[in-house]
Amino acid sequence: MTRGAVKEQIDRLINEVIDTGLDRFSPWAVLGLGFMPGDGVLKLLFGSQVRDELSSYRAMYNNQFRVVLDYAEDIVEEGEDASFEDYGEEILEWDVYYVNYEGDKKERFADDLVSRYEKIGKDLAPIVESDEDEFWDAASDAYEKDELIGKLEHAFSYTDVLGSYKDDIDVRTPPVLFFLRLKYTDEVVRTLRQSERVVLEGMKREADEVYE
Repeated sequence: MTRGAVKEQIDRLINEVIDTGLDRFSPWAVLGLGFMPGDGVLKLLFGSQVRDELSSYRAMYNNQFRVVLDYAEDIVEEGEDASFEDYGEEILEWDVYYVNYEGDKKERFADDLVSRYEKIGKDLAPIVESDEDEFWDAASDAYEKDELIGKLEHAFSYTDVLGSYKDDIDVRTPPVLFFLRLKYTDEVVRTLRQSERVVLEGMKREADEVYE
C-alpha cells in the first residue's frame, strides 16, 4: 500500500477527532461553569478564537503522524535495523501539550509520548507494506480483526497519556474579552477524549463490516 493512501486515511481520522472535539467544546466549562445550560452566547463572544486555537492542533497531529509514517517506511525498508531514536525529538517538538508542560515529570512524559508513537509506527508498518491498494484491504491483509482493534485502541488513546500529566499542562486560549487568557487544558482533554472514543467506535463498526 502506498504511504499516500495510509496518510489519506489518517488525515480523515484526524479531521474527525478535531471536528468532533470542536463541536463538543464548552466555553462554559472553560469558565468553570460547566453546569450552565447553553453555550451560544459565549461561543459568539470568544468561541471563534478558541476554535481557531483548537484547529491548530490539527497541524500537531498531522506532523506527528508524518513522522510516524517516516518510521513505518524505515521498518519496511530496513526491518529490525530501523530506529526511532532520530524521530523522538521531532515528535516532542510538535506536541502542544508537552511543550506547555510545567511539572517535574517532563522526562517521563517525553518517554511516554515517544514510546506511544514508536509503537504506532510499528503497527502501521505491515499496512504500509501490504500490496493492497485500499486501507481496509491492507489492514485486513496485515492483521486479524481482534489484533487490529487492539492497535486502533492504542492509536486513539492519546488522552490516556495526557491524563497523568494534564494538571501541569498550561494550555490557554488566545486573549478573550480584550485581555483575558483562559486555561482550558481540562476542557480540551475532555472533549478530545470524547472525540477519540467516537472515532474509535466508528472504526470498530467499519472493521465489523470488513471482517464479516
